[in-house]
Amino acid sequence: MARWIPLDVVKPAEVIGRRIFEKDPAAPLDIHLVNPNHFYDTRFEEDLSLDRLGEGQPHKSAIRHLTPACDNAAAEQSMHFVGWVAAQRKHLKFEDVRPDPLTLERDGVENPFHALLDRANAREKVQAWRLSRSLFMAFKEHGQMVSPMRRKPEASAEPG
Repeated sequence: MARWIPLDVVKPAEVIGRRIFEKDPAAPLDIHLVNPNHFYDTRFEEDLSLDRLGEGQPHKSAIRHLTPACDNAAAEQSMHFVGWVAAQRKHLKFEDVRPDPLTLERDGVENPFHALLDRANAREKVQAWRLSRSLFMAFKEHGQMVSPMRRKPEASAEPG
């Protein structure tokens, strides 16, 4: 599969995902176990951060690129990155999702797959909570879990 390069618009068939961080590195990646609070962000002045994972389906090139950054972000929070809960953009009918590529110079991280879900109408606690529950239901009903793709450690060159 060729490397997927996101365009300057999030298309309806594009797969977008929310990162899942857990305390337990062995937490199962199961859509039925996703906590609705993964969509609740108390930074009310900010839009909701998402990752663009591919067109039509998650693309390996995007997953491989994003996994190390997700692992680093999780480690900074003393958590473990277990994957994404993801759905096609068209299933978030009333929400505006726009590309927001991050750059090393501006943001300290390189992520051409970053997107934001507009929370202009959910800047207060109650509205943000309602939005999180709406997103949870849309992702749970129409979504899937996407596993990270980590490079396997190379075997030691020294004989054991």
